[in-house]
Amino acid sequence: MAPIRMIDIAVNFTDGMFKGIYNGKQHHVSDIATVLSRAWNAGVDRIIVTGGSLEESKEALAIAETDGRLFCTVGVHPTRCKEFEESGDPEKHFQALLALAKEGIQKGKVVAIGECGLDYDRLHFCPAEIQKKYFEKQFELAYATKLPMFLHMRAAAEDFCEIMQQNISKFSGGVTHSFTGTAEDRDKLLSFHNMYIGINGCSLKMAENLDVVKDIPLERMMIETDSPYCEIKSTHAGIKFVKSLWPSKKKEKYDQESLVKGRNEPCLVRQVLEVVAGCRGISDIDQLSATLYQNTCRVFFPQDLDAAADALLAGRHERFNPLLTKSKLKILPFSCFFIKGHGWEENHSNIDFKSEIAEMFNFSSNNMSIKYFLPGNKKTLITISKDKDLQRMVNFIDDTSTVDVFVVLEDAAAARNVSNMPASRSSRTTISEAVVPIVAPANAAVGMNDGIDQLDMDMADGTSLDCMPINTIDGKHHKAAQNWENMITGVDQRFNSFNEFREALHKYSIAHGFAYRYKQNVSHRVTVKCKAQGCPWRIYASRLSTTQLICIKKMNPTHTCEGASVKAGYRATRGWVGSIIKEKLKASPNYKPKDIANDIKREYGIQLNYSQAWRAKEIAREQLQGSFKEAYNLLPYFCEKIKETNPGSIATFNTKDDSSFHRLFVSFHASISGFLQGCRPLIFLDSTTMNSKYQGMLLAAIAADAEDGIFPVAFAVVDDETEDNWTWFLRELKSAVSTSTQLTFVADFQNGLKRALADVFVKCYHSYCLRHLADKLNRDLKGQFSHDARRFMINDFYTAARAPRLEGFQRATESIKCISPEAYDWVIQSEPEHWANAFFGGARYNHMISSFGQEFYSWVSEAHEYPITHMIDLLRGKMMETIYKRRVDSSQWMTKLTPSNEEKLQKETAMARSLQVLLTQGSVFEVRGECVEGTFVEVVNIDHWDCSCKGWQLTGLPCCHAIAVFECIGRSSYDYCSRYLTTESFRLTYAESIHPVPNIDRPIEDESLDVAVTVTPPTKRPPANARALATTRRLAKNPSVDVGHLECLDDLLAVACFLSLLVSCFDLSSPFRVLT
Repeated sequence: MAPIRMIDIAVNFTDGMFKGIYNGKQHHVSDIATVLSRAWNAGVDRIIVTGGSLEESKEALAIAETDGRLFCTVGVHPTRCKEFEESGDPEKHFQALLALAKEGIQKGKVVAIGECGLDYDRLHFCPAEIQKKYFEKQFELAYATKLPMFLHMRAAAEDFCEIMQQNISKFSGGVTHSFTGTAEDRDKLLSFHNMYIGINGCSLKMAENLDVVKDIPLERMMIETDSPYCEIKSTHAGIKFVKSLWPSKKKEKYDQESLVKGRNEPCLVRQVLEVVAGCRGISDIDQLSATLYQNTCRVFFPQDLDAAADALLAGRHERFNPLLTKSKLKILPFSCFFIKGHGWEENHSNIDFKSEIAEMFNFSSNNMSIKYFLPGNKKTLITISKDKDLQRMVNFIDDTSTVDVFVVLEDAAAARNVSNMPASRSSRTTISEAVVPIVAPANAAVGMNDGIDQLDMDMADGTSLDCMPINTIDGKHHKAAQNWENMITGVDQRFNSFNEFREALHKYSIAHGFAYRYKQNVSHRVTVKCKAQGCPWRIYASRLSTTQLICIKKMNPTHTCEGASVKAGYRATRGWVGSIIKEKLKASPNYKPKDIANDIKREYGIQLNYSQAWRAKEIAREQLQGSFKEAYNLLPYFCEKIKETNPGSIATFNTKDDSSFHRLFVSFHASISGFLQGCRPLIFLDSTTMNSKYQGMLLAAIAADAEDGIFPVAFAVVDDETEDNWTWFLRELKSAVSTSTQLTFVADFQNGLKRALADVFVKCYHSYCLRHLADKLNRDLKGQFSHDARRFMINDFYTAARAPRLEGFQRATESIKCISPEAYDWVIQSEPEHWANAFFGGARYNHMISSFGQEFYSWVSEAHEYPITHMIDLLRGKMMETIYKRRVDSSQWMTKLTPSNEEKLQKETAMARSLQVLLTQGSVFEVRGECVEGTFVEVVNIDHWDCSCKGWQLTGLPCCHAIAVFECIGRSSYDYCSRYLTTESFRLTYAESIHPVPNIDRPIEDESLDVAVTVTPPTKRPPANARALATTRRLAKNPSVDVGHLECLDDLLAVACFLSLLVSCFDLSSPFRVLT
């Protein structure tokens, strides 16, 4: 079992306590070196020093440069954001931070932007508005440097998450450290897929804190001390789980062998690890530390840039495989006597060092590299490539009597003529075959290069160190394969799963140019051998007893085959390409197959055709987003979780007789309640195509809030837009929004909607979507009239629809009749009572097209490429965020009407001042005014909320004529406004919240469901030429079509289908040419 490895992600080494200063008084000398020694001995192998201001960040960088295992952040703490303003030039201050971050990146030390965020517990240091302003500004630092974020959040979850969401595209990921929030705050953070949560002593104070920590997924957690603060105290709830203790003394009795009481230190991160394990009931603390370590590396050290620090990770049994040519490799050993006893100076450069070695052994320094073993580590060779590496080696071996150092030579002539083909297996050489390093005491003589080829070498643990060649590299291709030569390092190497082992093996085989096959491949062990007949290379791995780890138990690294015979097709499987490109696809969802093929050729020298690249992209997408097929099988669980986490919600699905998916309906309780409590009785029905793997349609019912913002009430995923599916959807909708109020629907009249609405909502008003009507009119007129003539008639049609009174409708339709009596007949016969204001009986508040919910459909277009459960959850997340944001916004409103309606009312009020009201008995008034045509007269009935202009009825707000009456008789206009347009109604609409649905893609094993249904993907796949048809329509008028740009055409058969489709759909009288 490997020793515990930990990374402390937050240490404030710039704090005065580490310099011996407490409350302004010096109590002892600076003891950072002593503190670090304790940390390294406790199992900490990397530390991130946090910066909280520009000057502090500079100091953090300086401290980080003192040790290869120290790294730092650059940023401004929320409580210090006033420094931007106080600098006199905030932009200049920002540029100084950016320059410092870039400098630190160059030095390999700055790994994150931060500590930045929001802290509403300490507003006395910095006001909230300034905190928010410069929190958002620092996302630009992350964007410019491509670094993750190191974040701080205290009592500010709502604003914090809102700013995060607004800047989600500017940073790759990060951690919210020193988390002390509620379960709700935790879930908000976890809703960001790239956000981790940092835990320290402050996170473990009370039993409630422990309960919150228990439910943080381990794969989203990191640990820290935030020292010298946030220690785990004897009064904390988590103290009962602490096992590791250190002696401590008061600062007045300082002893470097003891901790300072009340001052936290990085070594105590082990206590945090123990409390996390204890409160979660985890007995395997080694595995827990490995998981948290991996999380931290994933965010802050994805490339493991610091080789020396990486080599310190115990249990990483790596072997170095130097690049070989077909000429013989020479490895020349010497002792550290050369370093210590040869006039070594602090400023000794790597070039000088190589020159002295070259002179000593009488060869050129141009084709040599220097490598060394760390003291006590006979598994990992570290390469010295720059002055910093050389100095680090000296620091590592400073207290050691011996060190193993190797000089690796290549034949310069051979190196200049490297073949593109894989190196011959027969040319492979191991250290034991070629040369042996001699481990000598510090006072040994140097001359020991005689006869070394005849010696054998064994490592301390009996494992020989194998030096194996990778495919030779031409400098243009196979660049990435260099990183894979050590994916398999030999016996005792461990993996988290068999999948991880198989992926490593595949990359290793590509780097070393050989094919392999599985001799045994079962759930608990794997045996693999070289595919070449008679080649002895083989490897055996099995599950490590009592753990989930996979360990290599046996390995014969010797090849006798010719790797050059391996076909590229074998190595470039779709799964392999998918695993290679998935990170880039994650960052660039629009990564095109053509670009994938180009990148694979450039990086690995392997040519892919378009079809291979496209399918690899599909595999990578599935790896990132989950299985499309499995997502359907999770629908029963998913629907139950929606109803469990959002009580009162409706989530139901249907399958066909063969158990294949048919349709899914979702309506959240917050949507149902919001519609019934605050929205107008007006619903927009529309559909949109989903271009996902299994395609289908999304049907939606969208309401309008008081500000005319979209409010999704319900939506469904169906296999096709049919009358049957619309009828089913409307029945589900009716059960969700059961109300005695007469509803108005704005919807298309085609695709079965007209009959479905009449069948389900018997007494509703159906307003035909004006856009769909106009499109149909335009299509029916096409070919009979010129473009201009059709344009005039369409404009007149819209005028007729919007005319509030009969005379206006008649004038517009007469204009159409003057151009075409047939078009006039079409309009009159199209049931104007369903679309014209002059006849329509429902209340649609001047909304006349069903695509009102376009914003919602844009969310669908962003999510449709995900598996069905993820897509629904992404829509849920969008709705959740919208509800939260609008609730917060409306809390600031002070007017009775919402802002936009208040503005409309004030405009009508201003117009009313020029009108004359003639008093009559009762509630009916005559209002006169002047216009360009002369004097006009309108009749207002205040009891019926009616004006002859129809403006009041159409909008829900009093028109200027009605307002003139109110002012004349001393009444308030606000009393005659529709209640649906008030601030109160808006707040009622967004009073309820939509809650997260956890674990949508991985049901908890012991979680039992009442539903036991197997759901398979839709059996009816979309036609293979669906995309070709769409492309054909776009290109029909273009006599030259580039088939290479039609992504759905994978082979000649598809090309033939496309041409056949093209000929059948269009009259191609002009010459037609296809470019292949």
